[in-house]
Amino acid sequence: MKPNIILLGINHCGSSVAAEMLKRLGWNIPDTGKGFIKRNEIKWAHEANTKFRAGGIIKIDLLKKRIAKLEKPWIIKDPKFVITLDYWHELFNKLPLLIFVERETERLKLSFKKRNQFAKEKVPGEYGYTVKKLNRMAHERYENWEGAKTRIKYDDIRRAVFVFDTKRKDTTNRKFGKSGWK
Repeated sequence: MKPNIILLGINHCGSSVAAEMLKRLGWNIPDTGKGFIKRNEIKWAHEANTKFRAGGIIKIDLLKKRIAKLEKPWIIKDPKFVITLDYWHELFNKLPLLIFVERETERLKLSFKKRNQFAKEKVPGEYGYTVKKLNRMAHERYENWEGAKTRIKYDDIRRAVFVFDTKRKDTTNRKFGKSGWK
């Protein structure tokens, strides 16, 4: 039986590509129509869980019921897990497999800059955190996960794309420098 999966990683780490590959292998991940593989239920649960932690009236049992209704095997991913994942442990009867999609901080910074995403003036990031802080938080969430877990590096995903999409030009021999890929 395939395990349910949580993909952990900040934006631009390769988690959407990893999720799409797993979807093709039989995991359930509906597309929200915006090109991102995030479930509306998970967006709702993030908000509800955060409000509950801040003293709101949302019940943990309600969140558990919403998650239990997801079609199995499922994958859920959201960059906010980097911030909120520790709150999710008690929402699962059995902890899903955690897959941490890793990418080097400097390469993430370039990706954020390219898309004009800044946490502070001229500092790449989002949700009020720098890329460096988000990456550190992702590593902490991974280390704190009490269930089964594994890591996948961005470059390994990039190479695997060619197995799934043979029409792409193979760029695995390109060099990465301060200004990006050459």
